[in-house]
Formats: sequence, structure tokens, C-alpha cells
Amino acid sequence: MTTAYIHDNTNKPLIDASTAGPSTPYDHGAGHVNPVKALDPGLIYDIGAQDYFDFLCTQGLEPSQLVVFEKFSKRTCRHSLRNPGDLNYPAISAVFPETLNVTVVTLYRTVTNVGPPVSSYHVAISPFEGAVVKVEPSRLNFNGKRKETILQDYFHYKISQNSSRIWIFDMERWVT
Repeated sequence: MTTAYIHDNTNKPLIDASTAGPSTPYDHGAGHVNPVKALDPGLIYDIGAQDYFDFLCTQGLEPSQLVVFEKFSKRTCRHSLRNPGDLNYPAISAVFPETLNVTVVTLYRTVTNVGPPVSSYHVAISPFEGAVVKVEPSRLNFNGKRKETILQDYFHYKISQNSSRIWIFDMERWVT
């Protein structure tokens, strides 16, 4: 997912075959896999089975429902996520509550450097309508000792008279 692409070889958006128009994340998901980049991704969003279980714990499931997922692993809810959007996953979904008085959603991710021990990355965000995205820190510098960095993604909702609900597709990339 961190090495997938959503543009063709002329740098135009991938085309949805059913409409002949530009595709959206609903059409192409994370994008097309680039197997060469997958061999050396640079940064990853590391995640394990307990992280997924903690995500399920944020969903308001009853203990009788969670037991299906902990059956063979004896997992318990660690409550390590502030909200479901903090699942350490490369796909970022900012869900704004129905009430328009909430205009900022902050989500957290941890990236791990699996590239060269001494390396730098900066964030590149593709513009889109409906929100302004800010990532802190916007530049990551690894000096050979530190391998992980916590990121804060701030989504600032632009209130529109025409729409009470928007879908935001975060096009956040880390570039060396």
C-alpha cells in the first residue's frame, strides 16, 4: 500500500474502466502495486494482530462479539487507540461528526524507517476539496539510531453550505 501508485505513466489519474473517468479510491483502493518499490519501501506503517484487535475494541462490540476474534489468541482490549481512525494503517480516513461544530480531526500514525539508516523524507499532500490537511512533522530525518516517528495528521474541515457530509481521500506521500 505504501508503494502503490494512482497515476499512469503519463502522470494522469488512473481511469475507471466502467465510467472512462478518473478513478477514486473507491475504484482503485490503495492503487496499483509497484513490485520494485515494494522491495525497498523506505517507510512503513508497522501493524500487528493486537493492533487490529484494539481497533475492534473501539467499535463498541460486546464481549460476546469480541470473543470470536480472541478465541485462539487470548487477546484483550488494551485501549491503545484514541479513536478508530488511529489504526496504524497507511490508508487514512477522517470522519467528521454530523454536527458542524467539530471542524478539526487529528489522527495519529507511527512510521518505521526500513530504508537506509541515515535518510530524510518530506510529506507531499495532493490537494483536494473539502478539507485542509497538515502533517506534523512534515519532514522526517533519521540519523541511524531512531527508527520510528509519531505523526499527527490534522484534517481541517471546510464548512460548505451545499454539503453536510464529505468524503476525504488523503493523498499523503512520503518522498525521499
